[in-house]
Amino acid sequence: MIEISGPEDIAALKESSDVGCKLAKGRDGKGACPKGLWDTYSAFANTQDGDIFWGLEEDKHGKFSLVGIQDTGKVIDEIWSSVNDSTLLSANVSLDGSTRCIKHAFFDSNNNWSK
Repeated sequence: MIEISGPEDIAALKESSDVGCKLAKGRDGKGACPKGLWDTYSAFANTQDGDIFWGLEEDKHGKFSLVGIQDTGKVIDEIWSSVNDSTLLSANVSLDGSTRCIKHAFFDSNNNWSK
Protein backbone atom coordinates (compact mmCIF):
# COMPACT_ATOMS: atom_id res chain seq x y z
CA MET A 1 0.00 0.00 0.00
CA ILE A 2 1.39 3.38 -1.04
CA GLU A 3 1.79 5.87 1.81
CA ILE A 4 0.80 9.51 1.34
CA SER A 5 2.52 11.88 3.74
CA GLY A 6 2.26 15.19 1.89
CA PRO A 7 1.30 16.96 -1.34
CA GLU A 8 4.54 15.90 -3.02
CA ASP A 9 3.45 12.25 -2.69
CA ILE A 10 0.10 13.07 -4.32
CA ALA A 11 1.76 15.04 -7.14
CA ALA A 12 4.14 12.13 -7.77
CA LEU A 13 1.32 9.61 -8.31
CA LYS A 14 1.00 8.22 -11.81
CA GLU A 15 -1.86 6.00 -12.90
CA SER A 16 -0.56 2.58 -13.83
CA SER A 17 -1.37 -1.11 -13.63
CA ASP A 18 -1.34 -0.81 -9.83
CA VAL A 19 -2.38 2.82 -9.15
CA GLY A 20 -5.74 4.42 -9.92
CA CYS A 21 -6.85 7.96 -9.05
CA LYS A 22 -10.49 9.03 -8.99
CA LEU A 23 -12.09 12.42 -8.38
CA ALA A 24 -15.30 10.82 -6.99
CA LYS A 25 -17.12 14.13 -6.48
CA GLY A 26 -20.52 12.97 -7.75
CA ARG A 27 -23.25 15.14 -9.22
CA ASP A 28 -23.85 17.01 -5.98
CA GLY A 29 -20.12 17.63 -5.40
CA LYS A 30 -20.20 15.86 -2.02
CA GLY A 31 -18.91 12.52 -3.23
CA ALA A 32 -20.03 9.43 -5.10
CA CYS A 33 -18.59 6.17 -6.30
CA PRO A 34 -17.54 6.86 -9.91
CA LYS A 35 -18.75 4.56 -12.69
CA GLY A 36 -15.16 4.20 -13.99
CA LEU A 37 -14.20 2.48 -10.75
CA TRP A 38 -15.19 -0.96 -12.02
CA ASP A 39 -12.74 -0.91 -14.93
CA THR A 40 -9.94 -0.15 -12.47
CA TYR A 41 -11.23 -2.69 -9.93
CA SER A 42 -11.42 -5.42 -12.59
CA ALA A 43 -7.94 -4.62 -13.88
CA PHE A 44 -6.51 -4.86 -10.37
CA ALA A 45 -8.40 -8.12 -9.78
CA ASN A 46 -6.81 -9.57 -12.92
CA THR A 47 -3.29 -8.52 -11.96
CA GLN A 48 -1.55 -8.30 -8.61
CA ASP A 49 -3.82 -5.80 -6.85
CA GLY A 50 -3.33 -2.05 -6.59
CA ASP A 51 -4.21 1.18 -4.80
CA ILE A 52 -7.10 3.48 -5.70
CA PHE A 53 -6.90 7.05 -4.44
CA TRP A 54 -10.11 9.06 -4.12
CA GLY A 55 -10.61 12.81 -4.10
CA LEU A 56 -7.73 13.56 -6.44
CA GLU A 57 -7.94 15.75 -9.50
CA GLU A 58 -5.60 15.50 -12.48
CA ASP A 59 -4.41 18.70 -14.14
CA LYS A 60 -3.61 19.13 -17.84
CA HIS A 61 0.01 18.11 -17.16
CA GLY A 62 -0.94 14.80 -15.57
CA LYS A 63 -0.20 15.91 -11.99
CA PHE A 64 -2.65 15.03 -9.25
CA SER A 65 -3.75 17.27 -6.41
CA LEU A 66 -6.00 16.73 -3.43
CA VAL A 67 -9.50 18.16 -3.75
CA GLY A 68 -11.05 15.87 -1.15
CA ILE A 69 -14.44 14.26 -0.75
CA GLN A 70 -17.01 15.99 1.41
CA ASP A 71 -19.00 12.87 2.39
CA THR A 72 -16.39 10.10 2.66
CA GLY A 73 -18.78 7.83 4.57
CA LYS A 74 -21.25 7.84 1.68
CA VAL A 75 -18.55 6.96 -0.86
CA ILE A 76 -17.08 4.18 1.29
CA ASP A 77 -20.56 2.72 1.87
CA GLU A 78 -21.29 2.81 -1.87
CA ILE A 79 -18.01 1.07 -2.69
CA TRP A 80 -18.43 -1.71 -0.11
CA SER A 81 -22.09 -2.23 -1.04
CA SER A 82 -21.13 -2.52 -4.69
CA VAL A 83 -18.19 -4.90 -4.23
CA ASN A 84 -20.44 -7.18 -2.20
CA ASP A 85 -23.26 -7.08 -4.79
CA SER A 86 -23.14 -10.34 -6.77
CA THR A 87 -25.31 -8.81 -9.53
CA LEU A 88 -22.55 -6.27 -10.19
CA LEU A 89 -19.36 -8.25 -9.51
CA SER A 90 -18.76 -11.98 -9.57
CA ALA A 91 -16.44 -11.82 -6.55
CA ASN A 92 -15.27 -9.34 -3.94
CA VAL A 93 -11.49 -9.38 -4.15
CA SER A 94 -11.05 -6.42 -1.77
CA LEU A 95 -9.67 -6.94 1.68
CA ASP A 96 -11.68 -5.81 4.70
CA GLY A 97 -9.79 -3.02 6.39
CA SER A 98 -8.05 -2.02 3.16
CA THR A 99 -9.90 1.31 2.98
CA ARG A 100 -8.29 4.27 4.73
CA CYS A 101 -9.31 7.92 4.95
CA ILE A 102 -6.89 10.75 5.49
CA LYS A 103 -9.41 12.80 7.44
CA HIS A 104 -7.43 15.64 8.89
CA ALA A 105 -4.95 16.29 6.14
CA PHE A 106 -5.48 19.52 4.26
CA PHE A 107 -3.77 22.54 2.81
CA ASP A 108 -3.76 25.70 4.91
CA SER A 109 -4.35 29.20 3.49
CA ASN A 110 -0.69 29.37 2.41
CA ASN A 111 -1.05 26.09 0.47
CA ASN A 112 1.08 24.25 3.03
CA TRP A 113 0.28 20.67 4.00
CA SER A 114 -1.13 20.59 7.50
CA LYS A 115 -2.52 17.87 9.78
